[in-house]
Amino acid sequence: MADPDLIRHTTLWKDDGSIVVQVGETLFKLHRSVLSAESKVFSGMFDAVAPDTDGTEEKPLVLEQVSATVFANLITIIYTVWVEKDSALSTEEYMDVLRLAHKLHFFNVHRVVLDLLPSRLTIEQRLHLAMSHTGVDEWGAAAFEQLVYAIDLEERGDGSDLLESDVWSKVYRTRLRVLKARVGETFCSTTHGRLDKHIWRPKSDGPYEIYVKCCCKAPSEPILVQNSWTEILALI
Repeated sequence: MADPDLIRHTTLWKDDGSIVVQVGETLFKLHRSVLSAESKVFSGMFDAVAPDTDGTEEKPLVLEQVSATVFANLITIIYTVWVEKDSALSTEEYMDVLRLAHKLHFFNVHRVVLDLLPSRLTIEQRLHLAMSHTGVDEWGAAAFEQLVYAIDLEERGDGSDLLESDVWSKVYRTRLRVLKARVGETFCSTTHGRLDKHIWRPKSDGPYEIYVKCCCKAPSEPILVQNSWTEILALI
């Protein structure tokens, strides 16, 4: 007998669906073939359950530690015509979908959201996503660089509450290193008229570096060198 406390989702209860999934207190009746094709996690789960008894309204397939709202947004993307997705959700909702798509291996949804998100995100949101295991680790170095070089910002930008205080402390300490390096190059800058902006750059197949460069000579010795930007964060 179905649990009377559980509620069917209003739009994601498909009459011709073949699998019932419980997320929180919400039930979704979906198509096993669709979920299996879109998610390796669901495909593996289906291989481990009894098809005649598991995944029914009386005995639904339960997803733990997942928001019903976020799951509904993810599934809606799968069932919605692609061209309609651009303005369907807010930036924060798309960020939540990106996290869940990465967690449950909905790779097509993950790719679609990645196509929509970059132009919407603040620097802080990019760094947060890179540090929270959402499949966008490569965004981290660029986002951290942008925060470090935004030395003239008097206040944190939108989305700053996403980053822990220790991350901001590392940003500020790196800014101090950059400022000290700039002071050390003041004479050369005054003499030759131009001192290029400090650059955080990964060499091809090499480590990441922060360095300064005068217009008249090769870059000075790097301020920091490490194999990855996350390793630099750990050292700061």
